[in-house]
Amino acid sequence: MFASDAHHPSKKGHEQMAQRVLNIVKYYGVIREPRLGKFTTSDHCVNWFETGDTRGIDISPNGVLESLLNRRSPTFDKFALSFEGSEGWIRINNPFGIQMELYIGYMTTAPTSIYPKTQAVIELLDGYGEEPVILDVDAVAEYGNRPVHISRVLKVGIVNAGHSIVRFKEMEKSEKPFRLVSVLLSTGKDDAVQLLRLPGNVQ
Repeated sequence: MFASDAHHPSKKGHEQMAQRVLNIVKYYGVIREPRLGKFTTSDHCVNWFETGDTRGIDISPNGVLESLLNRRSPTFDKFALSFEGSEGWIRINNPFGIQMELYIGYMTTAPTSIYPKTQAVIELLDGYGEEPVILDVDAVAEYGNRPVHISRVLKVGIVNAGHSIVRFKEMEKSEKPFRLVSVLLSTGKDDAVQLLRLPGNVQ
């Protein structure tokens, strides 16, 4: 089902999934006039991993958006945000008028990490803030000793309505700088944001 990176489906895996979807559609059919309704939860995501488009956040002057070479697919770039000088910030906007949980996506590797442990802290514009969070830069243990280079999602705290600043500070020296790839706001009622990683890698 999976390719050699134990993350993406293999060609056979894609074929099997496509056939399963086709079987479901054949069995249940397609509703000609589907009933439309509102989602029970709200969320907002800015993900520049595959596009390099960071519209939706403000970035400190020392922020650098870099292209990561995807050796398996050289015609498709991946993008990540890092900070010169080992620390920097982003400013996000919560447009919902209520408190939201903030998750960030960042790059990790296994079996050893090329990225530094990094502190993230939410600085609210009213002067208050969340407790700092130390980001785990090791890829999740389910990959064992397989070499993987993937993004991981972690909750860093709660943000109020309006703008908030998230500051990042590398806590150690490493081969590569801390690399940020996405931010996500959620009410916390959606199980989908509990995923440990986002699709895609750079191997």
